[in-house]
Amino acid sequence: MAEMRPTAAPAYLAAAVLLVGAAACSQANGLDKSGGSPPVRLTFANSDADLGALPAVQYFLDRVKQLSGGQLQIDVRSSWGGGAPGYEPGVLRDVRGGKADLAWLGTRVFDTAGVHSFQALSAPLLVDSYALEKAVLQGPLPARMLVGLQPIGLVGLTVLGDKLRKPFGTKHYLLEPADYAGLAFRTYDSDVQEQAVRALGAHPSDIGWAGLYDALKSGTLQGTETDLRSYTGGGDAAVAPYATVNVNLWPRTTALVANASAFARLTRQQQGWLKRAAAEASTDSLALLGGDEPLLAQSCSQGARPTFASRHDIALLEKTFKPVYTRIERDPRTRSLIASIEAVKQSVKPKRLTVPATCRAKTAVTQSAATSQRFPHGVYRFSMNRADILRALPTASERDMRNVLGVFTWTFEDGTVTMYQRADYPPDASWKGRYTVVGNLFTVRWSQCENCPLVEKVRWTFDGRALHMHTASPRP
Repeated sequence: MAEMRPTAAPAYLAAAVLLVGAAACSQANGLDKSGGSPPVRLTFANSDADLGALPAVQYFLDRVKQLSGGQLQIDVRSSWGGGAPGYEPGVLRDVRGGKADLAWLGTRVFDTAGVHSFQALSAPLLVDSYALEKAVLQGPLPARMLVGLQPIGLVGLTVLGDKLRKPFGTKHYLLEPADYAGLAFRTYDSDVQEQAVRALGAHPSDIGWAGLYDALKSGTLQGTETDLRSYTGGGDAAVAPYATVNVNLWPRTTALVANASAFARLTRQQQGWLKRAAAEASTDSLALLGGDEPLLAQSCSQGARPTFASRHDIALLEKTFKPVYTRIERDPRTRSLIASIEAVKQSVKPKRLTVPATCRAKTAVTQSAATSQRFPHGVYRFSMNRADILRALPTASERDMRNVLGVFTWTFEDGTVTMYQRADYPPDASWKGRYTVVGNLFTVRWSQCENCPLVEKVRWTFDGRALHMHTASPRP
């Protein structure tokens, strides 16, 4: 009987044995003991420090785990972008480029990448109540918006509802457009929202969440738009206490998105798990809408001083934002979506925000609130003689008196103030500026005024005939 000797195995056979051995090793390490496919891991970019302020996003992640039985494992990477300026466009860029498989993004940011289908959600003062936000997001409009993501390599899974965004000031209330003039105002990277800030006369800043508090505290920023949950969570009431709580600029709506290539590599079943979890998360987000009163109470305990803008103030804001609408409605899809939202708006009844008892002592009374007096707009005239000046300023020099002798005409109209002096000692003079009224405090911000302060504050009363004004801040 011939002896059988071992022979050298062909190279390809050795390679096959090695591959089998590697597979057996991976199974032994617990990747797939049942013989099925190993779990699929997806990277999720979360630009916040954690998911505490994003309950609907956390709900989505939990439901994916439940529905897939652990076969889809999502690795959440928090603080993506580090909260630095421009971090949200960075997240958008990274998920498009495949550095992340999934992400949440504020719908506001997509127009920076040329996607205009979400601009209707950021159109200023359009979606201005939770009732309207819920009606819009549970209807057919989100599907029309999400389609716009396909050309930039993203799959839009859903749109989540979230808090309404309001203006907050560090030094004064932001009631009408004049209050924003010249301010460094923080808003997120968004073409339409930046247009709105510029229309108000402010300068948009994209300082990220990591530097927001310090920027408000130092005066680098003088205003910000945010929601009450973020406002209280960040302790911003201590540095930006002037809260205009009935001006809802836009909602913080969020899109859950997937990189299109990563999504295409999934099986239909796996894609179905993501879609179902996203749809359920959207429903969950709408159930959570509202609840600003407890947050407002918390912010008041932190130092917030809430107030309400008047109808006149809001009308001025709407008028100021008209050029923004003119620009964004050049896009036919945006124009159609805005028209659809306006139609829905006619059928909803928004709930008025009520001020909790813990806030009432700090609530400022504006001309729109229940007050015994409204500021009387119109034209007023008074004269100044030497006796009047000496009563107010006994040490006035002859030169001082010559500057203010004569007849003064003040005109107050739509937030604009003009003052004309027919002087006893020529030349005559005129001044122009913008004004705001909070209770009996009248603030003028002069834009054209020689040898006078940029900002002047006075207390006012009206006796039915005459307007009485008394200096509240000393002139330099």
